[in-house]
Amino acid sequence: MDHELLRTLTDKEAAALLPDYFNGTLSDENKHLIDKWRCINEENSQTFNAFLDVVMDFRALDAVSDIDVETALKTVNQRIAKKRRSWIRHLERVAAILFIPLLAATILSIMHTNKPVYCQLKVETGMTGRVILPDSTIVMLNSGSTLRYPSEFTSDLRSVELFGEAYFDVRKDSERQFRVKLADGSSVNVYGTRFNVDAYPDDNSVITLVEGAIGYDYVNNNGDSQEIRLIPDQQVTKTISGDVSIINTEVSSAIAWKNNRIILNSTPLKQILKTLERRFNVKFEVKNQDIEEYTFSGGAISIKNLDYVLETLKIATGMNWRYIDSQEDEERIIEIS
Repeated sequence: MDHELLRTLTDKEAAALLPDYFNGTLSDENKHLIDKWRCINEENSQTFNAFLDVVMDFRALDAVSDIDVETALKTVNQRIAKKRRSWIRHLERVAAILFIPLLAATILSIMHTNKPVYCQLKVETGMTGRVILPDSTIVMLNSGSTLRYPSEFTSDLRSVELFGEAYFDVRKDSERQFRVKLADGSSVNVYGTRFNVDAYPDDNSVITLVEGAIGYDYVNNNGDSQEIRLIPDQQVTKTISGDVSIINTEVSSAIAWKNNRIILNSTPLKQILKTLERRFNVKFEVKNQDIEEYTFSGGAISIKNLDYVLETLKIATGMNWRYIDSQEDEERIIEIS
């Protein structure tokens, strides 16, 4: 391990790094150091959480223009102990960053007295996010996904909650099982492995094993609890109706989103459009339903730019597309014909 990751930040060093941490521009190594620092003691956690609590109180992400920065900072000042007041000048810089409307991701912390500190990483639509958990497990989240995890794994079970899609590179620990809880009540049990979980609440759950071994726990349609063991290159799918199936698969397709790509392997246009809807926060209205059945194979397509993807699909299928007016500011509508 890098020796830099073994050291502990001073309060002054942490203060200098926090603005970039909130803005999502901090290096992975420094993010790890901040996560380590804020979990050292309760005072550090309070300092880290205080301004974020104010952001939540004022609903900064939804009503940026209505926020009184001065009032917010006064509230922070009241919440932090007197000996920590020197942090306000650093929080002012954080505030200036957090109040940018295009902030890609928010990090929310919830602290309960005499209980573990829980952190929640929410990745906004159109972005991906990456976090290093307290046990050094690396998690990369896809667009519109949320991960909830404790600031420290204190028991013999390392448990996190996922809403959406994420790729896990779990640090091996034979004495402490790693578990990913999903919104439908199922879970993935791990000891040390790499795998992808695609479990958005409104769709099928798809778990793909890249390396190692995992068990998928779920309740079947008869109400009985079952566990399915997967080996590398296997994928288990649980439909919304509760049906479960396992197939051998090419794992590169399942994890291509990490590199902003879609692997085309008899991939229906309907599936591609669903991926684009989540990635770019758009909604497609398909006028010609036959187009949705077109399939694509033999390569990959970059999904960094929506217009580029749509133009590529237009060339391949002959379809037409255009943005249409929407009454909803947050979601654009695209007509496909």
